[in-house]
Amino acid sequence: MPVVRTSQRTKRFSPLLHSEGASWERRPYFIEALRAPGRVHLTAPYLSINEAHLCVTASIGGAQTPYGLQVLCVDINWEAAKQR
Repeated sequence: MPVVRTSQRTKRFSPLLHSEGASWERRPYFIEALRAPGRVHLTAPYLSINEAHLCVTASIGGAQTPYGLQVLCVDINWEAAKQR
């Protein structure tokens, strides 16, 4: 049977495989979205944990539900976006 090597990337992201119950409430982009609902907030470029490239996170607090204010977050590949 051949030996299957797990890449460093796969090992690095293994904690993200089970993100049920994860909380982003302490992240600045989440806090800012709650402070000023209806406004888009952008982070400064940072190194993405997912792809190891520069990205920014856009967030907005908008929809009020029975569970509270919902926040939408989107990661944008900064390097790809600045080429356009």
